[in-house]
Amino acid sequence: MKLVIFPGSASPNNSLYRGVYGLIQRRASEFGYSEVDCSLRWPGHFDQNGKSDSNFITLEGAVAEAGAKIAELERDGQPYHILARSFGNYVAAKTILLAKPKLVQRLLLWAPPPYWVLWRMFVRDERETRQIANEKWLAFDGSFFPSIIPLETMLPQLEIECVAATGGADKYCRFEYLVYLRSLVQRSPFIVRDEVSGAPHEVHEDLPPAVVDSYLKALLAAPQSGVR
Repeated sequence: MKLVIFPGSASPNNSLYRGVYGLIQRRASEFGYSEVDCSLRWPGHFDQNGKSDSNFITLEGAVAEAGAKIAELERDGQPYHILARSFGNYVAAKTILLAKPKLVQRLLLWAPPPYWVLWRMFVRDERETRQIANEKWLAFDGSFFPSIIPLETMLPQLEIECVAATGGADKYCRFEYLVYLRSLVQRSPFIVRDEVSGAPHEVHEDLPPAVVDSYLKALLAAPQSGVR
């Protein structure tokens, strides 16, 4: 089974996030994945040299990139799972609704930030977020937040199995938000894992092994049949 990663708003090329995605790439085979595709980048992500491509991140721009990837995967004719991180959850949900892929079998959601959190970060605290975004190799402007569609309106429309998880030390996504999202979904299985104790938003191998192992199991282990 192939695992395709939809990254968050921070560039996977950044040194911190290379560790986040590298962990998944190195350990996914323990959970039955034969291949991990971590090639997706959104407009607004800085390149491997820390240079901007002069674009700004928006949901529409990211969905365009993701849609091209989905079309490629569908042509390949093999089933796959999508693992979405943070803002990548918004991209995955919107892309699946638009593209209606036949071969994606599961959507794995790690720590999707609520709509109000994105407003707080990118509107109310825009100045502080701009400094953080530059450190995380992301370019954004005032077009970002207006492009967002709340997950509450998209997830209930999906018809594939979803598995959602977050960490006890995550400052953007609380466990209660995932329980709330589950309460809205009636059309397909929506499984919420137990909160991963000690896990922050960005999990990498420098964290305690017990945290890393619990995080990977929550995201990548096969869910129990029939659990919602």
